Amino acid sequence: MLKNISNSLGFCEKIRIMRELHCDEKYINEKASDFELFDEWERVACLAAGHKELSAYLSQLEDLKLSALKFGEYSRKGSCQRWACANGGFYENEPDMSRIEEENNRKNPYSVAPAFRVDIDKTVSKYVIDCMEYNALVEKISTEVFNEENIDISMQINTVGCEFNRPDPYSARCVFEAIKRGEKYNKSQELLLAMQILAELLYRNENSRIRSVHFRTDGNIDTAVAVSKYLFDRNLLKGEIVIDISANTDPRVLSELSEKIYPSLKLVPNILDFDALSLKRLFLEFPVGACRADSLLNRETLLKVLSEICDNNEHIEYLYSLLFD
Repeated sequence: MLKNISNSLGFCEKIRIMRELHCDEKYINEKASDFELFDEWERVACLAAGHKELSAYLSQLEDLKLSALKFGEYSRKGSCQRWACANGGFYENEPDMSRIEEENNRKNPYSVAPAFRVDIDKTVSKYVIDCMEYNALVEKISTEVFNEENIDISMQINTVGCEFNRPDPYSARCVFEAIKRGEKYNKSQELLLAMQILAELLYRNENSRIRSVHFRTDGNIDTAVAVSKYLFDRNLLKGEIVIDISANTDPRVLSELSEKIYPSLKLVPNILDFDALSLKRLFLEFPVGACRADSLLNRETLLKVLSEICDNNEHIEYLYSLLFD
């Protein structure tokens, strides 16, 4: 038995899964110990849903006469026992296996607790008429955003039907002044103003209180991806990116973005509206454990897809809870 029970999986595919599920870099670069690599793959494998590489992994377990993992029920103790079966001996540095392991109750890292949300678009519209200068608008919004004490902040921004133009203070002022004069402006100009104010807020983001930036996309994620890369390249984002996706979203685009921003930032696709076929395609390409879903998703469709890609009810219930709880 080599370093990992999944050692024969395609290297690139395995790395892609681990990155999408936000494993620590030491596992990706194989700098961890043999047992640590084994244990980490055990932990994340249950989140890969119907991914083809998971099927290969389960086939390997069967060849080794090891029972399949109970999805969502990872435990360090179980991992140690399975390591012993696969390698003929216990992990030499493993502590007393009779005690309850903290990692047995490890919380799902992809669920998100409620946060104080600020809709940049609505907030700009709320104050733009009252403020006489662009700087006054920025200060007023900053005061509202950071006035909350000890609360994580989720910024929301609309990229529906917009082209991305790199924001800068001068261009933002021009859009602001045009609004003050009563001139019409298009969605891309509106996005430019909102983006520059978002950048100003992120520059002032002390103690990383802005936990996430949520892009509403209406299924077209090109602008959201461009904005994400712009903010990431300037080291402005510290928490996570949430991108709305729907049936016409290409999972490969999400995977490429995830690989670009890992490990500094977490990408969380937010599933909005899918038919069964496209939802199944997404789950096979982008691990469901790295996604979440709003209530707009038809839950009957989701259950239908999960019943096709999961091998037991426990797996279905666990993945369902990842998306909705």
